[in-house]
Amino acid sequence: MKKVKGLSEKMGLKLTILNRKIPYRDMPKILSNYEYFFDRFNISSLSKTALEALACGCKVIGWKGLVTNYQEILEKHNLQNVIAELIKIYRKVLETG
Repeated sequence: MKKVKGLSEKMGLKLTILNRKIPYRDMPKILSNYEYFFDRFNISSLSKTALEALACGCKVIGWKGLVTNYQEILEKHNLQNVIAELIKIYRKVLETG
């Protein structure tokens, strides 16, 4: 939390820390009210919430800084693309036994 607070101060951003018990159905409405979303800094991939924030138009700051390849990320995590990748994995598992 210290890292996020420090980074937000350095960037001159007003920091709002949201309650973790936000109903899932309310996330798009809440996330779209913010310009930036700070993701977890200790994990080297984006969280589900960070992907949702990108889909809501937020600029996401992750473990490597500002995420700039968001269009590529959203396309990769598009439902149809995820399903296609899962099908490939299942087929490979079935073929190799």
